[in-house]
Amino acid sequence: MREVIGEKRTHIDRKEGRVCNILNSERAILLKELERSNRELRELVFVTSHHLHEPTRKIFTYGNMLFNSLRDKIDTDDRENLQFIIDGARKMQALVDDLLLYSEVIMRKERARVPVDLNEIVEKLRTKELASLLDATHGIIKVPEPLLPVQADPVQVRLLMQNLIANGLKFHRVGTIPEVTIRSSRCGDKEVRVSVEDNGVGISREYHNRIFSLFHQLQPSEDGTGVGLAICKKVVEQHGGAIGVESTPGRGSTFWFTLPIASRNCTIPVIVSKEIHIEEVKKK
Repeated sequence: MREVIGEKRTHIDRKEGRVCNILNSERAILLKELERSNRELRELVFVTSHHLHEPTRKIFTYGNMLFNSLRDKIDTDDRENLQFIIDGARKMQALVDDLLLYSEVIMRKERARVPVDLNEIVEKLRTKELASLLDATHGIIKVPEPLLPVQADPVQVRLLMQNLIANGLKFHRVGTIPEVTIRSSRCGDKEVRVSVEDNGVGISREYHNRIFSLFHQLQPSEDGTGVGLAICKKVVEQHGGAIGVESTPGRGSTFWFTLPIASRNCTIPVIVSKEIHIEEVKKK
C-alpha cells in the first residue's frame, strides 16, 4: 500500500512540476511581450514628438511673420483669426516639446547614476532656465541650508527640479510675490527627502493624486500642457523613489520626493553664499 501511495505521490509531483514549468514559461513569454510592447510605445512617442516638432515650429514662426507683414492690411476679424492660428501653434509647440521631454525621460531609464549636487542645480536654474520667469514674477528661491547630494541621473534631476520650482513661481496668489523654499533631509539610511514649498494658491486634497497624471491641469492656461508633473513622477519612480504633495487651498503647496542618497565618498560642488566650492561630502 505504501508503495502504491508513494508512486501516486511521485506521479502527482511530476504533474505539478510540469504545470509549474508551463506556467513559468508562459509568464516569461508574456513578460517579454509586454516589455517589447512598452519599448515600441516609448519609441513611438519619441519619434512622433520629434517629427511633429519642426512642423509646429514652422507654423508658429511663419504665422508670426505673416501677422506682422499683414497687420495693417487686413481687417479685425482676419487679424483675430490669424492670431488664433499663432496661439494654437504656440500651445501645440509647447505640448510637443513636453511630450518629447517625457519620452526622453523614459528612454533614459538605464542611464548611469552619479553623485548630483542639488545646490548647483538650483543655482544654475536660477540664473538660466528660470531667470526670465523669476524676472516676470519677481519671484524668490530660498535654500535655507545646503541640500544633501543624491545618486541620480543629473539631466533628469535638473528637469525634476525645474518643473517643481517653476510651478511654485507660476501659480501664486494675486498680489503676492511668489516664494519657493527648498529643503532636504535624510530619509532612512539610503534616501534623501527633498521638499519644494511655495506660498501659492494651493491644491484641494481631492486632486493630490490626480495632478501627477499625464495631461491633467487644475487651471488650464496658455503656458501649461499638463505634462510637467507627470515628468516629475516618472523621473522619481525610475530612481526607485516616491513623490507626493501636501497642500491646502489658499495656503500654498509642498511637493516632496525621495531619491537615493549619494555614495559614501564623493567630491561634488557645494554652493556657499552663491559661490561654488569643492568640498568632500561624506555620509555620517
